[in-house]
Amino acid sequence: MRIVFAKPREEHLRMIYEWFNRDSYVIRHEKTPISEEEFLEIIGNWTRPRGLMFVAILEHDTGEDVVGYFAFEGWDIRNRNAFCHLYLVPKWRGQGIGAMVLEEAFRIFFIEKNMNKLKALIPEPFDRIRRLIEKYGCENEGILKKELYFKGKYINIVYYGYTRAMYHKYLKEKQDGMAIDSRIGSNGSWDWDSSSWSRSAESQPEENQDNVGESPAAVEG
Repeated sequence: MRIVFAKPREEHLRMIYEWFNRDSYVIRHEKTPISEEEFLEIIGNWTRPRGLMFVAILEHDTGEDVVGYFAFEGWDIRNRNAFCHLYLVPKWRGQGIGAMVLEEAFRIFFIEKNMNKLKALIPEPFDRIRRLIEKYGCENEGILKKELYFKGKYINIVYYGYTRAMYHKYLKEKQDGMAIDSRIGSNGSWDWDSSSWSRSAESQPEENQDNVGESPAAVEG
């Protein structure tokens, strides 16, 4: 199996719109559908010149499946950085697919596009997700205190950064066999149950940490 990225076609956008509406209660904390106008505004922020978006396609022996999407928002050419957003369809979670998507995104961002820094904002209570991305070498660069109103109280958001140098260090460790054991789960698959590293993971309920990918990442409002 392998993951390939492709630019979204019209049928993909319809699919993503359905994902957004299915998960709108997570993003908005209410069961209100996202309008087409709101959706197109979000997608506009994820496409050039302000961003770059792909659908993630899993190629396997019996065909291929669209398993989610990955987007880079705030594509800053001068400083060579961006925020990232990953969504994985629930049926594909817990199988190592999210890690495959993430690694393809890293390859495109750091090698193909020659960018320098990928950024993410993750709620402080989501320890499992934060530990996972830290295994790739992602660094905690600070805390946004009392940033998010969540389940009746304000919580902190952790600001993460991942540079090209960190990525190449990870690749070297992986090549040398040093990075693998710390990332493989007990079932032999990549320990990436949440399958998400996204700017809007803060919208996810705490009890649903393993499925942060359920939230169409970085939907504002």
